[in-house]
Amino acid sequence: MQTKLYEGSYQEIKEWVRSGVVDVGFHVWPDDELEGILLMTDALHAVVPAHHPLAKEPSLTLEQLASESFLMPMAGCHLLIGAEFAKTGLTPNVSYEIADNTTILAMVESGVGVTVVPSLTLPAQLPDVAVIEITPPLSRQIGLAVRSLREAPPAVRAFLREAERIAPTL
Repeated sequence: MQTKLYEGSYQEIKEWVRSGVVDVGFHVWPDDELEGILLMTDALHAVVPAHHPLAKEPSLTLEQLASESFLMPMAGCHLLIGAEFAKTGLTPNVSYEIADNTTILAMVESGVGVTVVPSLTLPAQLPDVAVIEITPPLSRQIGLAVRSLREAPPAVRAFLREAERIAPTL
């Protein structure tokens, strides 16, 4: 058995799983076309420059962020973030769309704008930005996706069982 690692957007991962390029992929839930297991919930946070007036707030609403120069993360989170803004009847003032998390955080740090990103994308050290909770809380659910749980090969089923076993410790 051979293990290969591919990195891609949510849409690319979905297509790889559906077409059989990969047996299993990390993906956001829910998804109507794929089966799998839920691993964790990952909170979304606002990230603003440290010198920004909003940086001192204990929490921020999407309404507070909508009028700011907004940096939209494009590696898949844009669908979730855009939908959350739409639910509140808001449209963010998107100045830039950026796929790379390091780039988007560097742009926030330099004062280009504000953003919303998942906790798992945040590095341990962010010296010139403020990471702030969003009210009401927003999150994404992350799981392992397969074409069919019933038809998954034995090695994939064993991998999924082990992932479920260790998921609560993540």
